[in-house]
Amino acid sequence: VDGDVSTLSGMANVLYDFELDGKITPYIGGGLGVASINVEIDSVAGVTTAFDDSDTVIAYQGLVGLRYPLTDQISIRGGYRLFATGDPEFGTTEGEFLSHNIEVGLSYNF
Repeated sequence: VDGDVSTLSGMANVLYDFELDGKITPYIGGGLGVASINVEIDSVAGVTTAFDDSDTVIAYQGLVGLRYPLTDQISIRGGYRLFATGDPEFGTTEGEFLSHNIEVGLSYNF
């Protein structure tokens, strides 16, 4: 199968920081929202086809990671995110969407 799958999501998250004695702060969290999933198939087994469909479904995620302060206001963080959705439908076919993500980022604390 040759084609593309893309998703655009909007999420609301809640994170909990575990305040420990050291500088590293572990966190855990989760979120709920919606995701629009688009599937575009160009060919199947070398045979050209034209399939393009999308569905909007409920999305959810779980997060876990660590945060380390670089300054009083800026922290670097790294973590894992499991992102999944309800089963999207494309024509008469039902699918699944699940992704595992490793994240690295900067946080500004005010």
